[in-house]
Amino acid sequence: MSSAILFYLLMLSTITVAKTTADRTYKIIVKNNVSRSEDENLKIILNYVRSKQIFSSSIFCLVSSDDQSNVVHLLSKYIASESIVSYKITTNNFSRKYTWQSRVDLTWIFIIDNMNILNSFIHEQSHIWKAVNQYLIIVTTTNTISPREIFQTVWKLYGVYRIVIILIEDDFRCLRRYLPFEKNRQNKYGVIRKICLMDQEDNVELYTNFENLNGYPIHVVMFSPLKVTFDNDTNRSNKSENFDKLDMKVKLLLEQTMGTKFRIIELPHLVNSYDPFLRALQYIEDGESEIIIINFLVHEYKEYRRYEFIASLYEDKVCLITLTAGFMPKSYMPIMSFASNLWVALAIYNILVSVLWFLIKYCSVSFRRRKAVLLPLTRTTGYILSQRSDLPLRIHPYVSSCFDLIETSCYPLKEASGSAGSTTAQRAFLIGTLFFGLIVTSLYQSCLMFSLSNPFHYPELNTLEDVAYSNFTIITKYNNFKENTFLGNTTLDNKLRSKVELLISKKSTFDSVIFDKKIGIIRLSLVNLEDKSRYYDVDGNDLLHIVEECPSTSTLSYIIRLHSPYRDRINGLLLRMQQMGFVHLWYEQVTYPLYVAKQKRKIDKSERKIKLTMEHYSLTFIGLMISLLSCILVFLAEIYFAKRSSYKSLFLQ
Repeated sequence: MSSAILFYLLMLSTITVAKTTADRTYKIIVKNNVSRSEDENLKIILNYVRSKQIFSSSIFCLVSSDDQSNVVHLLSKYIASESIVSYKITTNNFSRKYTWQSRVDLTWIFIIDNMNILNSFIHEQSHIWKAVNQYLIIVTTTNTISPREIFQTVWKLYGVYRIVIILIEDDFRCLRRYLPFEKNRQNKYGVIRKICLMDQEDNVELYTNFENLNGYPIHVVMFSPLKVTFDNDTNRSNKSENFDKLDMKVKLLLEQTMGTKFRIIELPHLVNSYDPFLRALQYIEDGESEIIIINFLVHEYKEYRRYEFIASLYEDKVCLITLTAGFMPKSYMPIMSFASNLWVALAIYNILVSVLWFLIKYCSVSFRRRKAVLLPLTRTTGYILSQRSDLPLRIHPYVSSCFDLIETSCYPLKEASGSAGSTTAQRAFLIGTLFFGLIVTSLYQSCLMFSLSNPFHYPELNTLEDVAYSNFTIITKYNNFKENTFLGNTTLDNKLRSKVELLISKKSTFDSVIFDKKIGIIRLSLVNLEDKSRYYDVDGNDLLHIVEECPSTSTLSYIIRLHSPYRDRINGLLLRMQQMGFVHLWYEQVTYPLYVAKQKRKIDKSERKIKLTMEHYSLTFIGLMISLLSCILVFLAEIYFAKRSSYKSLFLQ
């Protein structure tokens, strides 16, 4: 795994583009024994700080307790001379109602003559502290607290690192900057560097960079990164890092590239009654975590305000998964090869062909002036002759004609016994129908053979409308899916929304779908990444079915604390991973073993010998028994009519 990480790091380093900025820089070259006034020193420091701004047109915000002080007057004069857009406000008029305070292109300048005022700003005005802004604190009093305490407080609470402190005790000649990722003599993170511009010939980097965090720990929320395996020899479970997860691969590459150490806050998938996604957001809200390396659907989570999405990795579909409808009984094989409407059409076809056969025979004989051929229902000669005592006894001719018609419908082109031969018209009609009969028979045989290896299914749920009008309940273990899946105002969306229930259970969604016969809401990528080897029957058939029509498609993204100092660095790395194809590569690495296992199951299923069982022929044998029973009934009816006719003959004699 380490070699793979080194490869990724090497690839990232080869495409790193050197950043170029158009910011002005000032190189201070001061001759010895040259003195400057405090005003001039302050102007030099302002120019130096201004050259380090990340925005091309940063706005100054001047905050002071006394707007008539000399420092305020000097700063106002400087801002006017440089044509800088600025706001000026006193501590007494400071209020949250001013919307411009939430901007992200501000350079805040605090003129502090009382440290209690600075403390109130730090602990009570949290909305003004953002990692993307710059902060210049000018302390005009000698009774001050340690700058270290100020730096560490704003860094731990708000992640602010673009902050500079100037003390009047240095005659505004020097400034202090904070490097949060360097270690001090006590081997603790956080070092304060003092820069005296009057003694400096070369330009010094004012703020820390995030190229290498020097092992600085960052709290990260993830689903459990451990994989539990069971050793049969020792009867013990072993835990190891699961490198197969996409989130785990991203975490490792970010950790190695940034030079940091992620402290994982393990998040169970579901415990009792809370949603793990909302619980992860609560860590961000409470300031206990910096990043959530869990893929969230990109939309607004109304109850939370202190988060933001970082670069999106890929899109995903929110789909519905249900239990397969199952196979039809094998005994239905003879009748399910054709649809019901085709069976009806073939039955009508046989009846019409039977009628045409008799008409052709009747007309052909009549035109030749032969003896007329009577249709089955018009034959009464047998009945008349049966009145004679010297002829064999027969059943009623109308009953015989009905059975004759049924027989002709099953085999319409048969010749009557004792017939002198078919006519030319009959032979031509026979040739015309044989080709159609050959096609129908071949198709029927092919369908029968195909149904042996691919048994017939009951109709699956393939559309949202099928789901809405089914008797299944839609379940999800996450309130996020329940509240944000069916958001339309149509009748269909309202019906689907009314069927959604929140499932509180330790069972997986797949288990609930199979054993409780529910419909689950799940992301399509999770279905593809999940090992579903347990969800096949003994014949290798999949027990789960994904509804073809998905409710929505959404982008997926990780979450970071609002205005986090790590945002730009992580965004850049994630975009490089995506552009270089790492995300697609990792996805293929995870899904390929599952794909291979699935193909093996298909091969084993295709090579399995198919045996015809009694179940295949059960319905056919039932039809045969019904036919035999009908034959017995007809035989008994013949005996009944024969005896009845003999009694009548004896009575007439």
